[in-house]
Amino acid sequence: MAKRRARGGGSISFRKDRNIWQGVITIGYDGQGKRRRRVVYGPTRQAVQQKLTRLQGQKLDGTLGELCKLNLAEYLEHWLQNTARRTVRQQTFNSYQSLVRRHINPYIGGVRLTKLEPAQVDTLFHRLEDAGLKPQRLQKVYAVLRRALNIAVKQDLVVRNVCLTIDCPKAEQREMQPLTQEQAKRFLKAAQDDRLHAFYVLAVTVGMRQGELIGLEWNDVNFDDQTLFVRRTLNEANGVFVTGPPKTKRGTRRIRLPQLAVDALRDHRDRMEAEGRGDVKLVFCDRVGGPLRRQNVQRRSFKPLLDAADCSDIRFHDLRHTYATLALAAGVPIRVVADTLGHSRTSVTMDIYAHVLPAQESVSAEAMDAAFGNVA
Repeated sequence: MAKRRARGGGSISFRKDRNIWQGVITIGYDGQGKRRRRVVYGPTRQAVQQKLTRLQGQKLDGTLGELCKLNLAEYLEHWLQNTARRTVRQQTFNSYQSLVRRHINPYIGGVRLTKLEPAQVDTLFHRLEDAGLKPQRLQKVYAVLRRALNIAVKQDLVVRNVCLTIDCPKAEQREMQPLTQEQAKRFLKAAQDDRLHAFYVLAVTVGMRQGELIGLEWNDVNFDDQTLFVRRTLNEANGVFVTGPPKTKRGTRRIRLPQLAVDALRDHRDRMEAEGRGDVKLVFCDRVGGPLRRQNVQRRSFKPLLDAADCSDIRFHDLRHTYATLALAAGVPIRVVADTLGHSRTSVTMDIYAHVLPAQESVSAEAMDAAFGNVA
């Protein structure tokens, strides 16, 4: 005899019209005594049974009904605090909070999570676009909402992620503006007497990120073998400096320094000792020994140096692109460039800097001519 299903454990059936298994569980009753149900789907009966079992557990401990009653704003706060905070960096978490608070909640935050429809999300992006939000910002809003709703689907709070039913806002690729070799020389020459000369030398000659430079400590620098070790980033979030790991796993890396960088770091160490900052563990600090603030570097040093060198108005991150493009154009193997930059995969480097590589096609042809030119 077949085993009787436990009371309240839900029912499972196969939907021929959708070619999928469906499970239904009663989660309670509304004020009029009407049964409130949750529906879940899965490719197999076993998958649906696992979902129903999980829902039954949430029903028993009292959390299922509470989550089902949440509007989108309440759910997003639940997701931020219980999922995002544990899985992303503080700086990324702050960005998520800002996107939710400024661009999602004011428009659709009051919609019941289980009642959210694709048309409402689509309207959200039309309204944000009409309000003047740039494509890159729209794409970030979409990514955050999609990520949050993916978790809602996994937790069986909603049947589907409505973001996946609408087109992702298109964002134009932000154009890189690396300095040419001549511009880079002018820039570093203009920076020779600047307090942060070594800061810029490292950015241009080994492509370190700004957060990595700000977090660099003297015990990361080895003058004897002319290397430094990238172990951390230091970024400011809501007025507080937060130390974190490099952006990728390969971001923790050992970099061989060119002589120009070694000399600049030696001069910088002497400068710090002359300022009375010889005991500060940070390589680059402000005038009172604290971490550098990006906006101060930008306003007081970087932009004036660009003007002095007669260079275009670029982002600091473009100095990293400058290193990569100059190194690849000079024939440095892409594997070495990827390792120096700390990219997770060589393919990432290839995708970003493919436009630099065609100029090297002749190198391959010339190598083959040299190898087989005498074959008759």
